[in-house]
Amino acid sequence: MPGSSLGGPGGAGVQTQNPSVNGTRPRGNSFTIDGVSANQEFTGFQGGAGIANTPQLEAVGEFKILTSNYSAEYGRVIGALVSLQTKSGSNQLHGSAWEYPSIRRFNAWRSPFSVTDPTKGKFFQNNRFGGAVGGPITKNKLFYFAAIDVYRMNAIGTSISTVPTLKMKSGDFSETGRVVYDPATTKTVGGQTVRDPFPNNVIPATRIDAAAKAIMAFYPDPNRPDFPTTNNYTLDSNRLTQSERIDSRVDY
Repeated sequence: MPGSSLGGPGGAGVQTQNPSVNGTRPRGNSFTIDGVSANQEFTGFQGGAGIANTPQLEAVGEFKILTSNYSAEYGRVIGALVSLQTKSGSNQLHGSAWEYPSIRRFNAWRSPFSVTDPTKGKFFQNNRFGGAVGGPITKNKLFYFAAIDVYRMNAIGTSISTVPTLKMKSGDFSETGRVVYDPATTKTVGGQTVRDPFPNNVIPATRIDAAAKAIMAFYPDPNRPDFPTTNNYTLDSNRLTQSERIDSRVDY
């Protein structure tokens, strides 16, 4: 099963869900959870089916991959049968708790392009935690099980882009190395349409549209002096991700 990974960290995500087994295409596989089909019939990726969802790690009691000699209940499968069984409660109360922290003060990571003071803000904090509990509702008859997975990620993402320079905002394009032509001087010479360049590549202030001036005010000033006209702006932005997922079941 090259390239297959049915769950991300903590079992919360599907990374690669289209393994090729027995020489078949990914559509030859089948996924079940507690005996019920969990097939995503069309994913748009490589034209193959995959698993629609995966329980979190703490909720999985058994994991099996069958590649041959299926029983009759597993019809339609010519690749692999991936079978997940979730945990169930019992007559005794059982539980667990866990955490995978990644806290900024313990990390060495910092983007070399970042303009944010490393002593301020949160460059990268990644925390995944959760727990599970199961037990009886009515002994020997009715049982419950539930698990929760919580994910929190707070990071600063650094992006580099190009913004107009201070001169460009005022109509001075002399530092670009390109000629800016005056559309008001358009004429036909020798059957070709030509225009005269603005003197010194500077557009007069009276020729700049008021709407354009207003838009220019929204552009930040460059903050990368080593890159005067291109890739001259670095932005650090907060990226917050929050998610919770719960798996539960009741058995009678």
